[in-house]
Amino acid sequence: MLFCPCQECGSYQRASRTCTTSLHVFLADTMNRSRSSITLSSWLVFLAIVAAIGWSFSAQQPANDAYSASDDAVFSQQRALAHLNVIAAKPHYLGSAEHERVREYLVGALAQMGLTADIQHQVGTHFRRQYSAADTRNIIARIPGSQPGNALILMSHYDSGLHSSLGASDAGSGVVTILEAVRAFLARGETPLNDIVILLTDGEERGLLGAEAFVGHHPWASQARLILNLEARGSGGPSYMLMETNGGNAHMIRAFSAAGLKHPAANSLMYSLYKQLPNDTDLTVFREQGDIPGFNFAFIDDHFDYHTAQDSVPRLDANTLNHQAEYLTTLLDYFADADLASLESEADWVYFNAPGIGMISYPFAWNLWLVALGVMALGGVVWRDWRQGRLGVSQLWRGVLATSLAALLVWAVTHVGWQLLEALFPQYAEIPHGFTYNGHWILASFIALSIAITLVLFRWAGRTTTDQPLRALHVAPVALWLVISGGAATSLPGAGFLVIPPLLALAAMMFWPASEDTPRLAAARLLLALLPVLILAPLIPAFVIGLGLNAMAVGTVLTALTLALLLPLCSDQGLLTLGIRISAVIACGSLVVSMMLSGYSEDRRKPNSINYILDSDTGEAWWTSSNRRLDSFVGQFLTDPTTGDSWPQERYPAYRSSRVRWYQDAPVLPLAPAKITVTGDVKDDGLRTITFSIQPQRPTAVLQLVTTSPLTVRRMRINGEPFKRSDQWIEGEFKPGFVLTNTQASPLAPLTVELSIDSDAPLGLKLLQTAYDMPELFEDMKARSTSMMPEPFIINDAVIISQRVL
Repeated sequence: MLFCPCQECGSYQRASRTCTTSLHVFLADTMNRSRSSITLSSWLVFLAIVAAIGWSFSAQQPANDAYSASDDAVFSQQRALAHLNVIAAKPHYLGSAEHERVREYLVGALAQMGLTADIQHQVGTHFRRQYSAADTRNIIARIPGSQPGNALILMSHYDSGLHSSLGASDAGSGVVTILEAVRAFLARGETPLNDIVILLTDGEERGLLGAEAFVGHHPWASQARLILNLEARGSGGPSYMLMETNGGNAHMIRAFSAAGLKHPAANSLMYSLYKQLPNDTDLTVFREQGDIPGFNFAFIDDHFDYHTAQDSVPRLDANTLNHQAEYLTTLLDYFADADLASLESEADWVYFNAPGIGMISYPFAWNLWLVALGVMALGGVVWRDWRQGRLGVSQLWRGVLATSLAALLVWAVTHVGWQLLEALFPQYAEIPHGFTYNGHWILASFIALSIAITLVLFRWAGRTTTDQPLRALHVAPVALWLVISGGAATSLPGAGFLVIPPLLALAAMMFWPASEDTPRLAAARLLLALLPVLILAPLIPAFVIGLGLNAMAVGTVLTALTLALLLPLCSDQGLLTLGIRISAVIACGSLVVSMMLSGYSEDRRKPNSINYILDSDTGEAWWTSSNRRLDSFVGQFLTDPTTGDSWPQERYPAYRSSRVRWYQDAPVLPLAPAKITVTGDVKDDGLRTITFSIQPQRPTAVLQLVTTSPLTVRRMRINGEPFKRSDQWIEGEFKPGFVLTNTQASPLAPLTVELSIDSDAPLGLKLLQTAYDMPELFEDMKARSTSMMPEPFIINDAVIISQRVL
């Protein structure tokens, strides 16, 4: 039952034909009241925008309680977590005792499903900046199909990062998702058309070594037609689909869309960027060396947990695990019976996801046509408003000025503001991931501030006109979006879907009234103008989380430009006033909360590092740390430290993230260096080939070769395994620093190295022998407090012995 205000008596009465007013008249009257005051329509539109933003985010993932059923034939989150609690109980990096325990557990879990797991024992090799190798052990099982020959591979890696990461998210979450999805699939008693191969790779964290071993040496690799790879670079957030294919993506995205996923999160902008960047996952090896396409499914939020002791089961978001489960269970059912040989294509398609719709896709060739359509539509809107006297040169100029100033000011304020925060809170630089523990609050503060700045500028520009003051300002932001879309259509075609938001905004502009506004016109504008929000809003935090807070200006500028597309909703300035006030409060409140959470705690641990380095040739030893600031844990070793500026790199070279920032003389322990035996040194055909063996004399986790002078390696073998790609030797050009890293699968295993260099080239090699046994050797070493943890991405808590090889 509808009620409306009677203009005669002012009371609310039941709406009827005889009533002198109606709900439509009431809404129209409300919108035409004072254009600078906050009206009911302002609140309604504001709440609609908030609801659209909320829906755009909530629609990205399944609910927390999804997959909670106990039915044997469906995926169960509880059963998956039961596996994960076993796998992620302790760090299980390649070569550790826990790594072997986890492997045995996984073999047993597959056996309980009736699957026989084979262990592929193979040296894996990889090259990126340096040679990497390890003796890997992949876990492989197979579900035979009714028409064998084409195989669907379900893949994740079971090793954790060195040396303190528990590996719950990366990539224990992927492993247990595969285990539970396969169990549920088998429980239904269905026989797939295609073979299904479960591949749990080893050594991914040490250089994609298990994937290299499988593609290069396992006979089943030649039957693989599609890979579904589960990965993680954080512990929460939506899981994004990133495709890898050497050809076009048209048939793959068509199949992905047809599978019936309820919460796909993917767009071709990420696909285009991904193809141009040197990204590395296990799937990359299959694409590059086997020409086998596939889908990566990876979540990246809460990036600060990645590769740390905080990558634990309790910190893994339940809805994130459910998102991985939805991807795998849905696509397993679909591709188990699909024609995997038909996925190849020469054409590329633009694609993106939209809440409530799913995947939207179209050919790259449409990009320029859609931009042209937008230009013509914009021209029609400008011509209409010009003829009606609602648009002139002055209004166009003010729209251009407001849009340009919004983008520039938002960028400048974000850039300077973030630098100021880094200066005020130096601990932010100690988080090596580039995204701090309070990063979401910082991002929220700057996004809200960018909204306030943008609205202030457009309110100022809109005050210069009287009738529908913001109408004329909308031309400039739409034109800018069309320029961006046109550039993307030619230089980065996957970003072509960015033309859709301005097209929708133009459609909303078509419903600007010729004279008085009406609720029907306002509702049409509301619906059309909110659609760009559904597409663009989730991209804003995704870009910043993916690129780090140093790239926060990308997100805030995108916020300003997205906000400018909502101007068709602003028939009065009351909405702008409301938006300015609320966004200002959110900006200040979020900043205050971020400051309150800027310190360290048990849930937000401070990363720090300490190593003991012994030079067995000179009989010297040092404590070293990569800490930016010293703390109580590191201070027990570095009581009178020297800054790393004077540290000689030939002692222990490092990359930028792991460089020595502090060091101090340490007691010399009687630790035995490795036994090195040169078994060959031959010159032939312009090459000098040196062969030598390394036998550790104490348990060792990592063996590294370092060159003391520039070096070009023409050929390299490790334990007889050559570093080749497409039957061509992989050559390496090295400055003084690391040449080879070999991860020891067994602590005392010998290593045989054969390398060939130019016959007249100088050669100076050192061996670094690393073991993670500092606490055992230094019994008086105090443990870290509960608010501290080993710094990720670098060798840490290690005893390193240096010795000359040649």
